[in-house]
Amino acid sequence: MATTSGPETRINDSVAASPGGAPDMLNALASRISASLLPDETPMAANTLAEATRFLLATASQRNGSEPAIAIESVPGPVGTRLMRIAAINDNMPFLVDSIAATITALGLGIDRLVHPVVPVRRDDAGRLTAVPEGEAPGERRESMVYLETSRADARTRRRLVETLEATLADVRAAVADWPAMQNG
Repeated sequence: MATTSGPETRINDSVAASPGGAPDMLNALASRISASLLPDETPMAANTLAEATRFLLATASQRNGSEPAIAIESVPGPVGTRLMRIAAINDNMPFLVDSIAATITALGLGIDRLVHPVVPVRRDDAGRLTAVPEGEAPGERRESMVYLETSRADARTRRRLVETLEATLADVRAAVADWPAMQNG
């Protein structure tokens, strides 16, 4: 459950005490998720925001160098349905959202929700997330935390989706790294 206090969204203590992150990181990420919604998008319901925040934070909790962290989980959806949550945590760079969306739709899945906060983070030397600073946080590392909801897919499609997302993000990383040389050549 989230409570709203002015423009900031806060995760209440019972949610923050649950697995998935310290209260300060949950609160900072929930605020960034809410702020990343487009002006004409319907705000996320409090319980949806809390669950999306926990899921993103759990996925982001560990990254190995510049490798993406990807997670998929099936959860109950609207009455009698199931949906999939997808989280892709990556260094912030161009082309991510379009590439991720194209990968998902190429597997025949429609995207019901897509949220893309760019989040300042601090990680220790082992790649563990140690802080999600609030505010502008100049000088902090920025990561894209892409959260999607889609209809549930079978286990084979979910495995293929993870493999395909990993390949897609590697291609994006290579394209971004090669971009300066391509402009000069």
